[in-house]
Amino acid sequence: MTAEGALARPLPQAFVRIVQEHTARVFRFLRYHGVPEADLPDGSQEVFLVVYRRLGEFRGDASLTTWIYEICLNIGRARRRRAAARREDLGADVEEVAVPAGADVPETRRVVLALLERLPEEQRAVVVLHELEQLPMGEVASLVGCRVFTAYSRLRLARKKMKQLLQNGEA
Repeated sequence: MTAEGALARPLPQAFVRIVQEHTARVFRFLRYHGVPEADLPDGSQEVFLVVYRRLGEFRGDASLTTWIYEICLNIGRARRRRAAARREDLGADVEEVAVPAGADVPETRRVVLALLERLPEEQRAVVVLHELEQLPMGEVASLVGCRVFTAYSRLRLARKKMKQLLQNGEA
């Protein structure tokens, strides 16, 4: 089937609902996982293309949201690598970024993203999934491919590093 033929078919209503329910979550996750602001629409679209293509493979072992986060994690990593290869400043659009629940000050947005940017990938993923997306640590560990105790360790190390950066005025 050609690309034009695929686009001419109407989308299944179930997929449309998935996009409607998860778009904000996907944008937020990609943003806090370090995808450059300019890449968020394309990154989000890429996530939903993968969801559409693989929806028949979804077995329900985890929640749909968890499965979508796994896709986001992989696409976020790839987009960060591409941005790094282009040597982009990933923090350039920090002021436009949404803030975690309870924090509504533009300066807080800048600080959160600056802190996340300074964390190693493994720690950043755990912080974003557990602290910002509010996933249980068991799901976080499964998504990032480690044991629960390792995920807790990464979270502890991330918090420690973030606290040091704040105390040193490096955020």
